[in-house]
Amino acid sequence: MRKGFTLIKLLVVIAIIAILAAILFPVFARAREKARQTSCLSNMKQLGLGQLQYAQDYDEMLVANATAVYTYLAPDGTVINIAPPSAMLWMYLIYPYVKNVQVFNCPSHSNEWSPSAYDASFGYGKNEFLGGRSLAQCYSPADTILCCDSDYYLSDWDVTADPDGSTGSDNATMPAARHNNGANFSFVDGHSKWMADGTANWPDGQDHNPPTGPRPNGTDYWSPDKDNPITSNS
Repeated sequence: MRKGFTLIKLLVVIAIIAILAAILFPVFARAREKARQTSCLSNMKQLGLGQLQYAQDYDEMLVANATAVYTYLAPDGTVINIAPPSAMLWMYLIYPYVKNVQVFNCPSHSNEWSPSAYDASFGYGKNEFLGGRSLAQCYSPADTILCCDSDYYLSDWDVTADPDGSTGSDNATMPAARHNNGANFSFVDGHSKWMADGTANWPDGQDHNPPTGPRPNGTDYWSPDKDNPITSNS
């Protein structure tokens, strides 16, 4: 007489499969995120090089955070009209050097940069303290962040809220740790790398004003001149 599975055996098999799935699924998720992290790092490299190419064409001056114009073109050629004239952001200024909208979109971030309309919130943010600075003013280019994973077009070491500032905001948000508890960064010397959450930002969700603000782990990655560090982020 052929014997089949008993209910107990079936439950044991199901339990074993469930245990294996619980073990393997997080591994698969991390591997998938690692692939996205690598793709994002490539984007970060291209954005960094785009900014450095811009600087070479403008007497070694890094791209401004924003420049005052009334009318300019979105990546797909759509005319953008802004009043008052102060909203041509750095992404639009370096786009001619990148020429690919997808490079501005982090694969682990759902908010993509619009190719046809004014858009300040997307997957990458520029170090707000480098706007209009010359490369010669960055005395430690390998240790100075150029741009990073973010949720807004400008970034610094902590949250946007700044109760000590005149407007209650410093108009920059901190790096977004969306890649395996860390974020990708590009630096003024042209290299890019991943760093763990808390390396270049305060992960506690609180406002941290200078002079200790730029140094969440004791290292200042944000000041262009390390001998004369940032004294205000308001």
